[in-house]
Amino acid sequence: MHTVRRTVRIAAATLTVLATLTACSTPFVSSGVLIPAISTRTPSTTPTPEPIAGDTDENGSLSEHEKQVLAKNAVRDYTMPDGRLVQVNPVEALPAEIVAVIKELATPLNDRIVDSWEGSQGAAQELRELIDQQAAATGRNIVIFHHVWSADPNWGPDQRWWYGDFSGDPIPVKAGRNRDEVLADVTAAAVARNAELILMD
Repeated sequence: MHTVRRTVRIAAATLTVLATLTACSTPFVSSGVLIPAISTRTPSTTPTPEPIAGDTDENGSLSEHEKQVLAKNAVRDYTMPDGRLVQVNPVEALPAEIVAVIKELATPLNDRIVDSWEGSQGAAQELRELIDQQAAATGRNIVIFHHVWSADPNWGPDQRWWYGDFSGDPIPVKAGRNRDEVLADVTAAAVARNAELILMD
């Protein structure tokens, strides 16, 4: 009889231990092997912040310089002579219709430049002012390639030199007699400055 009771007590104790182990999520040892508990919690993740346009150093905020660059490169409206608005992206080539407008405005000044030494002086300054004005309106650097009188006013029309008028200062390419050589240098300088090259010849 005592043996039966002891057996019952041992069995009841064993069931209690098993029930406790089943309900518990902590690891337990079976046959000398550690069995890890299974966690049902989902690990937390930190959301990746959205990139900020113009944040070139990727520090999560815009410096004053980055704000200025962003504003300078922003798409803008250009007002045509007939009042229409044409969108301009300063980092891309200008629309052909805007280039045509600039050439039309520059033509009478260019004609004065190649007409005589005396007339070229004032016209050259007006052309530079036009270039700077159009650069500000489009947000894009502009270069006009044209004839210019040489430094010697006594030379005739056959001694006119070639020149690239750039917006801003300094002018990176000097005037020269050889059209192809000067144009090659002006083109390289325009590409380096992401500038619009407009040919007047």
